[in-house]
Amino acid sequence: MKTIASLLLIITLTFSAFSQNGYEKAMREGLDSLNNFKNLADFQNVANHFERIAGAEAGEWLPGYYAAYCYVVLSFKEQEPGKKEMLLAKCENLISQILEIKPDESEIFALQGMLYQSYIMVDPQNNAPVYSVRANQSFDKSIELNSANPRPYYLKGMNLMYTPEVYGGGMKTACPLIAKADELFNQFEKENDLMPDWGKEYNAQLLGQCGKEQTVKE
Repeated sequence: MKTIASLLLIITLTFSAFSQNGYEKAMREGLDSLNNFKNLADFQNVANHFERIAGAEAGEWLPGYYAAYCYVVLSFKEQEPGKKEMLLAKCENLISQILEIKPDESEIFALQGMLYQSYIMVDPQNNAPVYSVRANQSFDKSIELNSANPRPYYLKGMNLMYTPEVYGGGMKTACPLIAKADELFNQFEKENDLMPDWGKEYNAQLLGQCGKEQTVKE
């Protein structure tokens, strides 16, 4: 009996190892495609790839995260409000699913805030008052969960940079957050090679705008 039990344990562990290796291989393939896309159709294909992984790996949050990330990026590129809303609905559904798996993950709340930022662009006049607040709440939650994560500072800074001063935005409010994000991006180390690491280059561009603004004032 002990021999049979030992054999079953070995088979189980071997199958688990193969499954994990297959998951990581598929994730790395998706991330490689995400980092080397040539057009928006490629981005949609990457989203589909990660959704397939999410369907096969119900307990993993990262596949759904990257699929949601693809959809929110696509939504920023889409000009037609109806199509933009469809993309955002897909993203929102995926975020809801992965929050059930990982409810205390800073990266998910940062992405949720980015989702709300895109909702503003569907109808800025009507959506900005509601979704700007929601975006900042998500960014604040992301920072609360991990104050070393640069993405919520970067996204919150970007949100404030394009918010009129009368509503609490503008360069003066945004630039300290963007500078903080830059500092954290330079210190940031991923837990493993599958974790998110996006945002540094665009934050550097925003920081450049802050520098130009300061030069003009001087």
